[in-house]
Amino acid sequence: MGSCCAKTVTASRDAVAKLKAKFPKAKHGQTWSESESRSSGWENQYEVGTQTEEIVFQLMQNLNTRLLPMKHGDTRQRTDSNMSTWCHASQVTLVGGRDSSLKEAAGSAKSFEEVLSVIERVQDICGRVSVTDQVSLLCSVGYLRDYCVFLNEQHNKNKMRKRSSVEDLGNHSHVKYWMTAYAGDTQNHRGGSKRFKKMAMAVKMAITLSGGRTGSFSSNSAIGLTEVSSETKEQCDQFLEQNLDEWNFDQFRFDRISCNHGLTFIFKRILEENKLFREFSIDAREMIKYCLLIEDGYRLHKNTYHNEIHGADVLQTAYYILKSTKVAKWLSNLELLSLLFAAMIHDVQHTGTNNGFHVQSQSNLAMLYNDKSVLENHHVSTAYSLLKDVNPFVNMTPAQFKSMRSIVVDCVLATDMAAHFQQVSMLKNTTIDVSLIERQDLMNSILHCADISGPSKKWDIHHEWTGLLMEEFFCQGDQERELGLAVSPLCDRHAINIPNSQIGFISYITVPAFTALGDSIDAVMREKHERKFLEDSTNFGGAALASMARSRSNFRDMAGGQMPPIEDVYEAMQSPAAVSVFHYRPIKRPWDTHFKENADRWLSMKTEEEE
Repeated sequence: MGSCCAKTVTASRDAVAKLKAKFPKAKHGQTWSESESRSSGWENQYEVGTQTEEIVFQLMQNLNTRLLPMKHGDTRQRTDSNMSTWCHASQVTLVGGRDSSLKEAAGSAKSFEEVLSVIERVQDICGRVSVTDQVSLLCSVGYLRDYCVFLNEQHNKNKMRKRSSVEDLGNHSHVKYWMTAYAGDTQNHRGGSKRFKKMAMAVKMAITLSGGRTGSFSSNSAIGLTEVSSETKEQCDQFLEQNLDEWNFDQFRFDRISCNHGLTFIFKRILEENKLFREFSIDAREMIKYCLLIEDGYRLHKNTYHNEIHGADVLQTAYYILKSTKVAKWLSNLELLSLLFAAMIHDVQHTGTNNGFHVQSQSNLAMLYNDKSVLENHHVSTAYSLLKDVNPFVNMTPAQFKSMRSIVVDCVLATDMAAHFQQVSMLKNTTIDVSLIERQDLMNSILHCADISGPSKKWDIHHEWTGLLMEEFFCQGDQERELGLAVSPLCDRHAINIPNSQIGFISYITVPAFTALGDSIDAVMREKHERKFLEDSTNFGGAALASMARSRSNFRDMAGGQMPPIEDVYEAMQSPAAVSVFHYRPIKRPWDTHFKENADRWLSMKTEEEE
């Protein structure tokens, strides 16, 4: 846990020491003068309860940072083993602070129960961190106390706008106990609005340090799925029965049907269909818990595109390719499970920004992974950190688990677009010489193509995905502009031609990748079927000699009781009717039709805009 607070507290220690040296006369309940605030570079002054709280809050103002808003109602479970990873991901989202952001932060903690949950997490963590880190956490507890007092004051005076679960909280037993235990001062103070902003920021900081999110903190992540009605589960089963094997699977519709649990339902269904639960003694209940944690990870940064719906879509698309092309039968069961697992977790805790952004902004993740496949490394690391607490693969042998991890790591790292052209080139070479094809390379390419498969679907689906992706790109461009960085390609909402960008992406990225993948799969499957044909033919020749006696006996009956010469029997067995002819049927490529249709639609839109 020490690493969670390390980067935040390391900067804090020096700054706090300077503040103490600069303001040695700050006492309990004392308000700093305007001249002191100006000399320290801060615009506002605040009334606080203790010198320590004042120093920490002024430090927060000096850093001028905020965390992106956290939505109320999301259930999250964070454990000590994955706390460091979660905090690193949270710190990446730091951007320039504004007063409006504080109002957003204030709106995220909407009830005393939620703040109590955060307090419990903070107190639990305090026992396992250094003394320095404890100071930061305990200061946050102080602000949380003030925040609850403020909510209570505003509630009693009816000056606070209606918020869910706030109106009747003043009489809640837990609230009374908490406020009594902390002896919160309920008297009025000057600068209530400023104090509210301070408390709101403190709530955000405490929530982040505690590794939690606003909302109900559940000890059992599977609760979200058990709340789904039996009728909804039946609808999900029926929908998957009819559509799982379709290329144009409507992931948006299924997300609504499944109450935002499409990833869990699809993964469970695929494992059941391929009997992988039984093959590897996978605990179904633990698997559901794990899938729900993965869904939570996808929702962490509230991305418009790289979220749990995208994860489910890539999983279903990869499975369609595996099943429709018969590659699933070519792979071993362990390889199949590994590829499906990689597809499910391939973008978990995506930050909504690309690797280039992390490298240019020198984010914590970029420092952690040395600028190499930053997000892809983070996705795999997060997924396996969660396995330490909820492990449905506990019954696997060590060798199986090690092999699976190796495959998963390679597959997810291969989704880095930096490796795209190398993969396409490799696949083209394998169509010339099948012996060059490595099983891992083919699995990597299947997952990579599924990850960029948006333009390969019918227009309605492709167009919706495009809108969500471009909005995520634009949000990154906005952040880059705020940070003074060069705006990345496709990320400038004021200078982008979406039809042009999509035509180029289809023509130079997705079409070559899918063509190379289809050709490579055809080469592999043709070679497999040809080998089987030759083996069957060889077996047929041996069986023919062994059954010669029976064949001659049959011919004798046909010849009116006379035994025909052996040469006649052999000649009959070599007739076209008796000899098989090798024939291979190429795989279906539904994506080809949609590539052309979608490119034509974008071209038409481009022409209309120019006119």
